[in-house]
Amino acid sequence: MRRRGQRLGFWKRLFSSDTLRNLFFIFIGVSAVLWFVSWRTGFYDDDWLQDVLVEAHGMWFDILILGLLATVLSIVAEKKQNLQRYNEEIQDFLGWQSDEASYRIAGNIRRINQLGEVPETLSGAYLVNANLLSANLRTADLHFANLSGAYLVNAKLSHAKLLSANLSFADLSFANLSFADLRFANLLSANLRSADLSLADLSNIKWDEDTQWPAPEEVAKARNIPDALKQQLGIE
Repeated sequence: MRRRGQRLGFWKRLFSSDTLRNLFFIFIGVSAVLWFVSWRTGFYDDDWLQDVLVEAHGMWFDILILGLLATVLSIVAEKKQNLQRYNEEIQDFLGWQSDEASYRIAGNIRRINQLGEVPETLSGAYLVNANLLSANLRTADLHFANLSGAYLVNAKLSHAKLLSANLSFADLSFANLSFADLRFANLLSANLRSADLSLADLSNIKWDEDTQWPAPEEVAKARNIPDALKQQLGIE
């Protein structure tokens, strides 16, 4: 009731202006005279109606094009704004060593992936036990990141920078690690079954007897395989 009263008060104040009220009545009067004269003189014939319809269709098409353009520009601007916000939130949590940081960063990774993008940087990120199932981390900067116990099944990590990353106890089964930089990475007790290691750099990696590897012929596709690992897997 109060809002209704406020609306009525607005219109009452609006039409209380003598100038506006006079202009309104002049507009109504001129419109009525114009319509009457046009009708009496036969101005509203079939040609006039056709012209009006042509103009109406043209206006409708213009509105459609402008509406679509405005919608596309709005979507692009919103995506850019959201992407910037998610990346800034990740950066705010870089350096934190807590479960909250892991949860927040992983959540923002998923949101960025939903926009079809990859995080700007995850260097040094704390992602212990993070759920990154099927995450898109292609070309991502993950050097010195702590991914211990992370769930990275089917993750896209091709060309990812995993220099000195901690991947101990991480589940990387079916992950795409082709061309990934795994130099000095910690793979103790990691699960790499069915992972793609094509041309991945395995220089100075750490592993143990509990590390689970893909088939030897698949591991052989990697670069700089340590001699001890070649001997363990029977790779010539």
